[in-house]
Amino acid sequence: MSFAVTPKYDCPHVATGVVMRPFTEKQIKDLADSPCRTCGDDSENWICLTCFHVCCSRYVEGHMAEHGETSGHPIVVSLSDLSFWCYQCDSYIVAPELRIIKDSLYKAKFGESPPDVFQANVIQHHKNNQLADEIAESRTFYMPPTPIALPALPEKSAPGTSHQSQAEIQEYEDSEETLDLKVKELAEFIRASKHAVVYTGAGISTSASIPDYRGPQGVWTLQDRGQKLDRSRISSLEDAQPTLVHRSLRKLVDEGLCKYIVSTNIDNLHVRSGLVPLDQVAELHGNCFVEYCVACKKQFLRPFSVTDKRLIDKASVTAENRAYVVHLTGRTCDVCEGPLRDNIVHFGEDLILAHVENSIV
Repeated sequence: MSFAVTPKYDCPHVATGVVMRPFTEKQIKDLADSPCRTCGDDSENWICLTCFHVCCSRYVEGHMAEHGETSGHPIVVSLSDLSFWCYQCDSYIVAPELRIIKDSLYKAKFGESPPDVFQANVIQHHKNNQLADEIAESRTFYMPPTPIALPALPEKSAPGTSHQSQAEIQEYEDSEETLDLKVKELAEFIRASKHAVVYTGAGISTSASIPDYRGPQGVWTLQDRGQKLDRSRISSLEDAQPTLVHRSLRKLVDEGLCKYIVSTNIDNLHVRSGLVPLDQVAELHGNCFVEYCVACKKQFLRPFSVTDKRLIDKASVTAENRAYVVHLTGRTCDVCEGPLRDNIVHFGEDLILAHVENSIV
């Protein structure tokens, strides 16, 4: 009789308990061949993914369990079956972040990359492609990124939705060599995929001088600390132009390599890059250049931000009518003369149904 083991798929310790150290293929091979550092046994060992000590399993002398208890390091990988165990969860675990570690150890152990859908698709679609071979050879631990120097983050002066600590807003930068490898691997994943969908957020528009929300100089980061945005460094939405990311995504869609874009941005840059709303891109939180008629539902795409050029008297907004009036732009429909409103989704409001439906089809 055999028993199935159900791994944990949401281990919270992967993010903090796994150190992605840079290793050459030879170093990985040496690590995989290492005996237990306590008793010297080499029959059944595990690797600690925090400090990379090699110790024997509970079926030998149990030195890895002892190491986990004394060090507090949570996650280890078996050199026998390449499974992952978290001592703090007391469970086998599975996580996408661990895949590259498993692949590297598999190759060190068996001399070849593990058979999987990705590799099969790459071979099928890119026969005799040196790039595919190069990526397969380089699938090891990436060099850790370098933290970018940031000004100290003041304490929050008011409750809000921004991050709490300096560590949560820390940004990192890959070396050119590491970034090149990651881009090549990402390109192969996209080429090998059958139905790629890209999700975008505020980060892809920061290089267009549009601030994000929770970054080091984000709108909410500064607002929650009683600070103001440096307007001299911000583009108006009318002047902002699609970035390299926007243009690249449009190209991927045109080439059929990306089937759809789903975005929470309201800056109109995906549309300005040439993507067609709903057909090619879903704007879940709306578009600040769009207003529509409350009566006949006719939609208008303006050359200006309708949220910046409202004609509503703020004195007319009351607690009772705020949820409705706050969206009105003060203009009227060219077709039926009904009142126009923006389609921006505020906190607590429902997402735009048509865009949500297109995102999940």
